[in-house]
Amino acid sequence: MSNNIISFDGVYKIFKGTVDSVALDNLSYDIPKGKLIAIYGPSGSGKSTFLKCAGNIWKPTTGRIFFEDEPIHNYNDKDSSHYRIHNVGFIFQELNLIPSLNVKENIELPMHLSKNKDKKMINARIDTLLDKFGISRYKKSFPDELSGGEQQRVAIAVSLANNPQIILADEPTASLDAENRKIVLEHLKELTKEGTSVIIATHDPETKSYADNVLLLDKGKMIE
Repeated sequence: MSNNIISFDGVYKIFKGTVDSVALDNLSYDIPKGKLIAIYGPSGSGKSTFLKCAGNIWKPTTGRIFFEDEPIHNYNDKDSSHYRIHNVGFIFQELNLIPSLNVKENIELPMHLSKNKDKKMINARIDTLLDKFGISRYKKSFPDELSGGEQQRVAIAVSLANNPQIILADEPTASLDAENRKIVLEHLKELTKEGTSVIIATHDPETKSYADNVLLLDKGKMIE
C-alpha cells in the first residue's frame, strides 16, 4: 500500500465558458500520510480547486486522483458522498457553522450524517473534541456568541467529528488575529502527530513554519 493519502496524476480541471478557464493544468502531486501540506499561490492559482478535487466535491476534467491507491475520480455520487463523510473533514474560510445550532449540535451533525446512532459514543466524542480545543464552556453557545478564533476552533472540531484521515482547510487563518492564528495552526499541526493528513490552502506566511511540505501553484501549474 502507498505511503500517500492522496495522489494527483496528470489532473486537469477546466471550467467551460466563452473562454475556457484552466484551474489545474496537468498537475501531479502526492500528499504523504500524516503530514501538513501548505498550498500557496496567488488568487486564482488553483488552491481551492485542488482542495475540492481532493475532497471529491469536483471531478477532474481529465487525469486521475487516488485515495490510498483507490481511484476516487471514478466514484459515482453515492460513493463520493461516502468517501467525504467517512474520510474527509472540511474547514472552509466561511466556516459553514449552522447559526441555529449550538456548538454541541454543530459537532454532532456530521456524525448523524454518517448514520452513527450510538448516542453514548457520540456524546463521548463531542466531549473529547470540546476538551481538546478548549471550548467545553461553549457547548451550549451559538456561533454568533463566539469570537472568530473560537468559531474557528469549533469548525475544526466539526471537521474531526467522524475521525477523518484527511483535513482540507481553505484559508483557515485568514480572518484571525496573530494569537488565534497561532492557536489554530498549532492545533492543525498536532493532528498530524495523530496520523491525520492536513492540507491547507493559504496566503498566510506563518503557515510555512508548521508545514512539512509546501506546494506552490500558479495558474494551476506546480512551481518547483
